[in-house]
Amino acid sequence: NVEKVESGERQVAESSKVAVGSGGIAADVAIYPYYGGESRLYVYIYDILDREDPQLEDEMSIDGNYANSRMIGDYIYIISSNYVNNEQPIMPMLKVNGVEERIAIDNLYYFDYYDYNYVFNTISAINVDNGDINSKVYLTGSTNSIYVSSDNIYLTYTKILDQRDYFDDIVREVMIPILSDSEKEKVLEVLNSGKEYFEKSNEINKIVTDYSNSLKGEEKAEFDQKLYDGLDKFQREFRKESTKTVVHKINIDGADIGYNGVGEVKGTVLNQFSMDEYDGKFRIATTSGEIWDGSSENNLYVLDEDLD
Repeated sequence: NVEKVESGERQVAESSKVAVGSGGIAADVAIYPYYGGESRLYVYIYDILDREDPQLEDEMSIDGNYANSRMIGDYIYIISSNYVNNEQPIMPMLKVNGVEERIAIDNLYYFDYYDYNYVFNTISAINVDNGDINSKVYLTGSTNSIYVSSDNIYLTYTKILDQRDYFDDIVREVMIPILSDSEKEKVLEVLNSGKEYFEKSNEINKIVTDYSNSLKGEEKAEFDQKLYDGLDKFQREFRKESTKTVVHKINIDGADIGYNGVGEVKGTVLNQFSMDEYDGKFRIATTSGEIWDGSSENNLYVLDEDLD
């Protein structure tokens, strides 16, 4: 049995052709990890018109780990994922009926959307009637949950922001408002310098600590409490904002695979059932923050055709 997408719902495919795994067990694909550190995803297409005598018609494999698959009409869409070797990046390999061919570099797509951990996400459209295959590779973050409608594939992954990206905000919103004028000038001088993040952090923390230690009695207690409350509030808000889900939209139409755009929302998505597409709009439910500190929130976003 192969999952079939029709009008946004998954149904059992009625085609006389199926993709099966090893051992005669019906499956979307068969996955065989190489113990040398590589993985390869295998697809076998059988003609089962004669149920008593199924015939293997096509056999193919794609570099990477299985991420997801769907069947729409006469096409199976296979999504595989493998990490990029930054020192020696090599395009994924396709093998069809014994013939190996590396995916051409002009079928690789990347974006003005920086990510720290790049992954080759390969989307392959396979025609089960004639075995033709078309593959496109997208250089994105590591794909987590995937949603597939009858017209689009939505690849999602989690992006975690580094607190150093918010260092200026911490200083300007929490520390500077409670410092004396002379200490404010010292902090701003360091903040606006060309020094590295860790140097700025160390120097500014020392200025704030020295200022706190220069105070006495209630004045010190009041300053320390304001600093503690400000940092605590900022951290709570940061935990809500620091984790985002990035969504890449890819159009599918038979053998045609085309990139449509990218968007992002706050929080993390649980799985494919937290997403759907309706009337051209993409709907996604996420969770942000932490339960243990009371900052946890559930979010529901509706993105338009451009993922805005």
